[in-house]
Amino acid sequence: MTDGQELGRRLRERDRSAAAPALNLIETRTPDARAQTAALLAEVSPGALGAEAPAHVVGITGPPGSGKSTLLSALVKEWRSRGKYARL
Repeated sequence: MTDGQELGRRLRERDRSAAAPALNLIETRTPDARAQTAALLAEVSPGALGAEAPAHVVGITGPPGSGKSTLLSALVKEWRSRGKYARL
């Protein structure tokens, strides 16, 4: 099982390679994965960061044809209409 605390530490250090395993962990429904997800989220919480994160990363997962690209396009369009910068 993936160590949620370690993944959280890597994310705090801006290690983008930790993003995919973190998303996989969050999507796993076993009791052990739930405990590891809680540890991961504690590591990247505003309290652990010392303040609110300066940016947010949005991960969208799903099977082929489920509308991921359509959803992402709509989100980016909305963020830009509000004057927010969205970097893909």
